[in-house]
Amino acid sequence: TLAAGVAHQINNPIAAIMASAEYALLAAQDGGASEDAIRDGALSSVIPEAARCGQIVKNVLRFARQQPTARWV
Repeated sequence: TLAAGVAHQINNPIAAIMASAEYALLAAQDGGASEDAIRDGALSSVIPEAARCGQIVKNVLRFARQQPTARWV
């Protein structure tokens, strides 16, 4: 159950990262989107989603090491 939950939590931001990167590459190849549109649209979500993955991994490692954590609803 834990592995399934972690996989689901990581899969969502990774899917967003992949979709944004693929769009940026396609738009750059087609010349259909300006550089600003690619940067502000497709690529603006890559860094926060990658950071989200990193936070999920940190939380799993903290859980695995049984370190005390703050609780929230």
